[in-house]
Order: sequence, then C-alpha cells, then structure tokens
Amino acid sequence: MTEQNNTEGTALSPIQQISKTLESEKMSTALAASVAGTGRSPERFRRQALIAIQNAWDPKRKRNPLLEDCSRSSLFLAIQQAASTGLDLDPSLGHMAIVPRGGTATVSVMYRGLIALALRSAKIAAIDFGRIHKNDEVTARRGTSPLLDISYDPLADRGEVVGYYCLTTWADGAMSFETLSRAEAQAHRQKHKTGMVWGADFDAMALKTVVRKEAKKWPIEVPTDGGDGDVAEHEPVVERDVPPPMRDITPEAGGDHLDALAGSM
Repeated sequence: MTEQNNTEGTALSPIQQISKTLESEKMSTALAASVAGTGRSPERFRRQALIAIQNAWDPKRKRNPLLEDCSRSSLFLAIQQAASTGLDLDPSLGHMAIVPRGGTATVSVMYRGLIALALRSAKIAAIDFGRIHKNDEVTARRGTSPLLDISYDPLADRGEVVGYYCLTTWADGAMSFETLSRAEAQAHRQKHKTGMVWGADFDAMALKTVVRKEAKKWPIEVPTDGGDGDVAEHEPVVERDVPPPMRDITPEAGGDHLDALAGSM
C-alpha cells in the first residue's frame, strides 16, 4: 500500500491510517452490521478499538506488532469479530483483546469475557471461580449429582495456593465444575512451553486454564483462531486480577479522508 500524506505534506502514522479506515463508509457499515443486536453503538466500539490498539504501542520498541507485523485485513476483520461478541475491548474489564499471532491479528476472548458471555444465557444461574488453599476444607463429588464445596475461616491463615476451580450453577439447580491442581498447572505450563507468559502471572494463567476447561460446557459461541478453542498455551495476553486502565491517546485528525485505505480491507 502506498503511504499517503496529509494536507501539510506529512506522512500519516500507522495509527492515523487505521483511524481513517475505521471512519470510512465501508468500515462504518461493517461495524454497524457487527454490533447489530449487541446493544453497542458502532461509534463507541470504533473509538474503543482505536484506543485499545494505541495502548498496545510499546514506546521502547517504537513499534506496535498489531500495526507493523499483522496484516491490515486481519486487523480490521478482528475488530469486526470483536464487535460481534457484544463484549468490550476495555482492558480494565478483562473481557477480550486483539492480539498478534504469526503476522495475523486475532480476537482473544479472556476468561472474564467467557464468563460474561455465559451469564447471558438463561440456562446458567451463577459462575464462581477462584483459588484453593492448603488449609481450606474441600468437598468434591462427581457423578449424577456433582458437588464442589470449599469452606474456610476468613480470619485464619488459609495457607499456600494448591489449586484452582471453576463452578457453574445451572438454572435447574444442577452443578458442574472443573478443578486444577497447582501441579497440573505446572505440567500444563511445561507441556505448552509458555514459561514467559506464565511467569508473568502464574495464578492468573492457571485460573484462565480452569475456567476454559469449564467453559467447554457452556452454551456460548466465541470467535476462534482456527485452533481447538483452548488457546491458553499460545496466549500472549496475561490476564491479571486488576488489568491496567486504558488511556485515550487518540491522535488529532489530519489530512483528507483516506478512502483508498478502506479498499485494502
């Protein structure tokens, strides 16, 4: 694609080019179709997507892998797919993110996003997930009447974390659950060679793994990158308990409308 200049003769930055494409008639129509029925406005999601992409910028490297390493067509397709979920790209919610994989931008729905989608279903009454500590009293039962009960003294030392769980209470009162011991989480980490990502926040990645295991039972549909649906082992996004806030650093509009960019989608 030939780089275009603004009215002052200065080349537009990649984020300005993307901003113009998101404002184009073609992309506006596509976003409107994607958010239809989700209760979201295309204008709100367009701005949210732009801010999310900008906040992925690494000032030390002076480059954004979403912009320079990923194809523009995959980036705009990922934005449309993200819009269709009805979830937010705001990292403070931890619902989903647009991430690079091998030069292609893809949508990653995080475990809090999976839970948000599941709770929209009339078939699910509640979802609980968390850590299991050494001093907790745990009662687990499989079979025709599954049960998981975790009891502890909130004023006493619960001890080290030894496992993780995700529990679904269905609308008919039935329960289902998945557990993951810390040893199993370590084995998962070694098997999929995700030491760097897991090392950044082991507990968050372990919680993500156990929630994804339980999510396979939920009546939800999410965008996929073509894999088996469990992308935790390849996921470059670390899902923290308290994600960082999103800063609005939208660039000033400049130059003529770049209609040609929309044609590159």
